[in-house]
Amino acid sequence: MGGGISLLPEPDDRIANCIKALCLNNTELAQAFDIFQAHDTAKKGTIPLATFYKMIGERKSMFGDSIFDLLGVRDTREIDFGEWLQAIVTYCLFDESDVLKYCFYILDREKQQLRKGAVGGAKADAFIKERYIVMDESKLLADLLYNVDCKRRPSGNTRNGYIVMDELKLLADMLYDVDPKRGPSGNTRIALNKVPVQADGKIEFWELELFNKAFPSLLYPAFRMQVKMTQLVWGEDWWDRRRRMLNEDVATRKELERLALEADKKRRRKAYDQRVRRKLGVARFYCCPWAVDRYQELHPMDPPPLTPAQLAAMAAAQKTEAQLSAAKAKLKRVMDMQMLIPETEEYRRYKERVAQRNAAVTTAAAATGAAAPASPASSGGSGGGGGAAAAAAAAQAGRAARTVKPRGAAAAAAGETAAERRLRQEKRRQAREGV
Repeated sequence: MGGGISLLPEPDDRIANCIKALCLNNTELAQAFDIFQAHDTAKKGTIPLATFYKMIGERKSMFGDSIFDLLGVRDTREIDFGEWLQAIVTYCLFDESDVLKYCFYILDREKQQLRKGAVGGAKADAFIKERYIVMDESKLLADLLYNVDCKRRPSGNTRNGYIVMDELKLLADMLYDVDPKRGPSGNTRIALNKVPVQADGKIEFWELELFNKAFPSLLYPAFRMQVKMTQLVWGEDWWDRRRRMLNEDVATRKELERLALEADKKRRRKAYDQRVRRKLGVARFYCCPWAVDRYQELHPMDPPPLTPAQLAAMAAAQKTEAQLSAAKAKLKRVMDMQMLIPETEEYRRYKERVAQRNAAVTTAAAATGAAAPASPASSGGSGGGGGAAAAAAAAQAGRAARTVKPRGAAAAAAGETAAERRLRQEKRRQAREGV
């Protein structure tokens, strides 16, 4: 770089996550960007995936490709600086247990991908759905790490979810290119004899950890790739210091959370004791411990969580209470308007006349409808006379309904109460006087 100013990459979400996870400064970010640019010969801002494996000195395999799948990289033919840096940061932050969990993540073919952009060592619950793998999947893991030809896999019942000890020995023969007739020897034979295999032939996670400690050579390529990544970017010493710093930060944060929980518990206990003392009285609180125990049994400080049935009942009660409150508010509003503008005797008589007219119109319409079907069957003038009489009665009822219609009758017929009509008229009068 010389004495010039190092260039920094354009920021994106992946780079921001890495900076936040490792607390990177501009100098450290520029150093990683210089390494990426040195291998970006085309100066496109991206490098082929094969160049990534060339940088760390490893052969391309599904084991390495799964890192980018874990981070949600859709197109791995060309990766940019953010994807490259996030893959290195994620894998270099794995500890020994996280590497084994990553192996579980690869072997669990039905598992959904982890959330995109995750940086740092994830926990077992995030990596696996079921905490076991079968022996044929451990063979697949060895194939991914060592690029063993799949055609050399032993036949038989290896794809049935389990293998016996003889098939496990065949697996070791295939991984280390040992003659099957001779079988494994030395440390390999001792390690195979110590492999904890259950009756159903499955290997759980804790068994894989024991197997890795007893026979570390099987998963050595996974840890070798991590070492090469640390040597490529910032060096092993830098990563060791940064891991210790992050672990100390995590421990400090957990300790602060624990102290906060204890302080909150003490505060709630003090408030609860004060409530019990007020309820029972000072004498009973200090002199009758059985009364305090009984009260705490009936009214615990931390009540149990509500069941779904209780939650549904509470929701129904709240809905009913809200409907009742709305009905009470409407009734109160109507009563207030009636008290403000009471109904007069004249308006009540007017409503009775309107009801009589409406009844007359309804009766005339019913008579017209009853006489209309019978008119075609009638003969001569009698049929015409009956239809004319019905029509005349309907017209007379209509004229009677339209003759006298005082002001506001339309609003009353539309359902407006007297109090509401008077309030509307009063507001209109006040508006005119204000103008």
